Amino acid sequence: MQLGTSDFTGWKSISVQRTMESFCGSFTVELVDKQGSATNQITEGIATKLFVKEDLFGANYPLINGYIDGVKLKLSGQSTQMSIQGRDITCDMIDSAAIAPSNTWTKAKFSKIIRAIVLPFGITVDTSQLIIDEEIDKFTLQNGETAYEAIERLCRSQAVLPLTDFEGNLLLTYSADTTVKADEDLVVGDNVLEVEREASWADRYSEYFCRGQRSGKGKAWDGRITQMVAVATDLAIDRYRPMVFMSENKATDRNLQSRVNWEAQVRAGRGTFYNVVVQGWFQHNAITRAKTRLWTVNERVNIKVPRWGVDEQQLITAVDYHIDESGGRKTRLVLKNVDVYKSNPTEEVALT
Repeated sequence: MQLGTSDFTGWKSISVQRTMESFCGSFTVELVDKQGSATNQITEGIATKLFVKEDLFGANYPLINGYIDGVKLKLSGQSTQMSIQGRDITCDMIDSAAIAPSNTWTKAKFSKIIRAIVLPFGITVDTSQLIIDEEIDKFTLQNGETAYEAIERLCRSQAVLPLTDFEGNLLLTYSADTTVKADEDLVVGDNVLEVEREASWADRYSEYFCRGQRSGKGKAWDGRITQMVAVATDLAIDRYRPMVFMSENKATDRNLQSRVNWEAQVRAGRGTFYNVVVQGWFQHNAITRAKTRLWTVNERVNIKVPRWGVDEQQLITAVDYHIDESGGRKTRLVLKNVDVYKSNPTEEVALT
């Protein structure tokens, strides 16, 4: 653990969380300062790097590159217990307002708008995985919204996922396809220590109605312009549960339908998920069992739970690396349906 320019190793536990639900990674560190030297050095706001050192590879693998948000101190006897919380370098985009020289872009490329919003924060944007860099007819920053909210709103309209890597760079990408897989399966009785399955209809609806408007002139100004609507259906929900929401951007028939399909697909995919705990932070080669790389989000993985009759492929949507004095290194993975963030969902979904 590097805080500012100093290295610290006297920690009791470390937890690093990365999730596809928010592009900002976070961390928590618990340590005991017996000598009193760290108390004045570790303060909120200082730059922090967490990494794992693997002698097998002779290298440091970065876990997070960010800042300390807050420090909690507790004096017990002659020792000071410290709890440190922080996030990666995209945290300021989560918290701060989106401000640009112009609050409106007309006929601008998707990536150009993203870069303009990110520019004041000094974050690198990786667009190498974009399949289509669509020209946006019109995009306007909403009064008071944060940079993250603006980016997420724009990405949602294009079915693009804004993620960050271990260095805190913003990656514009899509949900992992069949070629992006973990190096090993998750098998109860082998490498899985614990597994939980949760399912809920609480945030799923039978029908989704997305309404929007687009500008019109003269005779074109009629109900087809001012009251546009697109509909998607979740076939698994057999009760009357409608949801209505407004499109975030200027509507066209195509993007309005894509937007409502995306909402239905994501909510259905989030409704069922697995929590899986494995020993260690690294994946292993399926044959040699040698360590390969860290578990990470946006990869597909096969999970096998014979007692439940489960043998299926899932998407890793969240990773929590944890280490403490009692249990050593463990990784908690959240798995969801592989189609939860599908880039081109249809008007009917039935994910379970």
